[in-house]
Amino acid sequence: ASHELRTPLSTILLSSESLQINYDHLTETQKQFNIQRINLTARQMSRQINDLLLLNRSEFQELEFQPEIFNLKDFCQKIIVEIQSTTDHPIELEFSPKLTQVFLDKKLLRSILINLLDNAIKYSPVAIPVQLRITREEQNIIWQIQDSGIGISPDDKPHIYNPFYRGSNVGEIGGTGLGLAIVKACIQRHKGKWEIESKLGQGTVVTVKLPIFE
Repeated sequence: ASHELRTPLSTILLSSESLQINYDHLTETQKQFNIQRINLTARQMSRQINDLLLLNRSEFQELEFQPEIFNLKDFCQKIIVEIQSTTDHPIELEFSPKLTQVFLDKKLLRSILINLLDNAIKYSPVAIPVQLRITREEQNIIWQIQDSGIGISPDDKPHIYNPFYRGSNVGEIGGTGLGLAIVKACIQRHKGKWEIESKLGQGTVVTVKLPIFE
């Protein structure tokens, strides 16, 4: 986690120093590039810190649950736009017309979707879209996030929910190993269920089921 925080911090410092030292010699395009990189990296760093705080609160049973009524489709589309601003990896959304207003905790749901989509993007080839399917089953919402990535080995699967644990096949792909631990905590706070199906080299499908009230 320390390494994953130092990397974006170094990017921010280098970009800001470049602006400060070379400001009069940089073109407007170069200035905007540095500003944008600082902005995107700061947001990434903020999310990592929030993840650490969220996980810490869940471990001490202090994770708040504050559901509210909102439009689910608008909410999911905004998250996809946010993620797509930082990556060229396509995300395809399939949304059931039966879903409209829901009563869920937006903050916790956001952590669930961002961490699962981030993992799917991180561990799969850019050319193949990540699939996000959202359907309704009686009084439950079903999310399915599917990728065609490296998959999870049977030996790793029992441990992937533990904080800071990373799969043996991730290689040089960066990460803190917090994503699935955070997802687990947020789903438990919703009194939901989830499962992961995965095969090495063939991708992963994560299915999340949360109870809803309209």
